[in-house]
Amino acid sequence: MFITHGHVYNEDKMPNIPVGSVFIQGHTHIPRAEMKKGIYFLNPGSTTLPKKESKNSYGIYYNNTFQIKDFYGNTLKSIDIN
Repeated sequence: MFITHGHVYNEDKMPNIPVGSVFIQGHTHIPRAEMKKGIYFLNPGSTTLPKKESKNSYGIYYNNTFQIKDFYGNTLKSIDIN
């Protein structure tokens, strides 16, 4: 796992991580849970300043699953990390 704020490293300027890695950033405040080119891209969104009409959200990683949830416990996005 590579965890960063996202203002230095981001999808356009990736660190040297191998395929199958998990890349977590928060800078954009936009929830994201997807795999692209063999890398898991995760962003929990924002608890206070969500962007692009997203809901206030946070991320949980448990049992190889990353979930983005709203304040009511609803899962907004989810991805299994293998």
